[in-house]
Amino acid sequence: MGGISKTGSKAHDDAVLAAELVLQNALAGTPTQAQANAAHVNHFTTVRDSAIANNLPAVAAYFENARRVLAARGNAPP
Repeated sequence: MGGISKTGSKAHDDAVLAAELVLQNALAGTPTQAQANAAHVNHFTTVRDSAIANNLPAVAAYFENARRVLAARGNAPP
């Protein structure tokens, strides 16, 4: 997913920006593939949870699917 898409929900958009910062910090340096995948799974989970809390079901479904796909890959590259 390229860039951050604004949804119009300030609470959700702010949560996504905060989650993106956490993700970028986790990927800084040279994380192992497992660490990078875990950081992405955590990011997808955070965004999904925010979407659910802010009544954005399509966004929640998108990030839940991304989380499931990556979680199923384990340590493999995305």
